[in-house]
Amino acid sequence: MKRLFIIFCLCILIPHAIQAINPIQWGVTIGASRSTIKDNPYSSVDPKWGFHGGVKAILPLQGFFYLEGSALFSGKGYKADWYVNNDQPPAGTPSNENGGSELTRTSYYLDIPVHIGYKYPFIHGVSLYASVGPYVGVGLFGKEETHSGTYKESVDLYETGSGDKRFDFGMGFRVGAELGNHFQLGFGYDWGFIKSSVDDDSQNRNLLFSLSYLF
Repeated sequence: MKRLFIIFCLCILIPHAIQAINPIQWGVTIGASRSTIKDNPYSSVDPKWGFHGGVKAILPLQGFFYLEGSALFSGKGYKADWYVNNDQPPAGTPSNENGGSELTRTSYYLDIPVHIGYKYPFIHGVSLYASVGPYVGVGLFGKEETHSGTYKESVDLYETGSGDKRFDFGMGFRVGAELGNHFQLGFGYDWGFIKSSVDDDSQNRNLLFSLSYLF
């Protein structure tokens, strides 16, 4: 909790300290995310809800185009079941009672997306926007919990020898509406291109719902 409090304070203080810089417009953003993985080795995978928050900067370009960069503290993860030879029991039967295992992974990243976007004045006080671009992610910390019968295990992610890849890279998009030149409501999606583990081909996927305030 101490780390989260420090990150939250930085998200509030940094924009105020540098908002005098023109023509860059600074802001803060917070929201919910629904993450999972693709090309996973498990019998079944369910998405996991998390959150994200951080700071953003918007640099106006020619016309209605703009360049946007963000630094986001993002919670990601997933829930998974697996069985020997993927031989699943009938639907609705807990995997940990049928020779299988249940796994819950929660990881926290510093994500830095850089997008080029287009903002169109729709009606007075309301603009619509869309942006696309790459992102770089760095895994900070996290846990993976496994439950199989009476056996339970919790391990820290990104430890030496864990097989977890700390760095991520991918592409994403954002669409939404801006109200009164200050509030933004939007959603987006990020596709990870890099394997998240040396042991399989899994890649991060993340759906985001965001609320931003621009100073």
